[in-house]
Amino acid sequence: MGRIHGSAYLIIGFFVSFISWIFDLRKLIVFFVVGLIMALYGGARMGFDIYEYYHERKNKKNQPMQQQTHPQQHSQVRSTTKHCKSCGTPNHLVSKFCHQCGHTNFHMM
Repeated sequence: MGRIHGSAYLIIGFFVSFISWIFDLRKLIVFFVVGLIMALYGGARMGFDIYEYYHERKNKKNQPMQQQTHPQQHSQVRSTTKHCKSCGTPNHLVSKFCHQCGHTNFHMM
């Protein structure tokens, strides 16, 4: 599940505060306060995300370029997939039908 961006909290918080202020602030004071808290939280979260982004970017520039080696995971892919006899598409081991053509006969590779 994805993370909700700070701008969503900021916009929704200001919207709730503004609407409660327009209609009747005395009756909707709780919504006004909650909206302000959401807006403050959203602003703080956006600020932290911006700081984190530039901090990671700065660290990447300072690190020397290293060649990343990826271990061969071909044997793992073979053990967790099965291939369709009709079209050859790899599918999950628990699949009952091919995701590409809908065929039901599989063979292990």
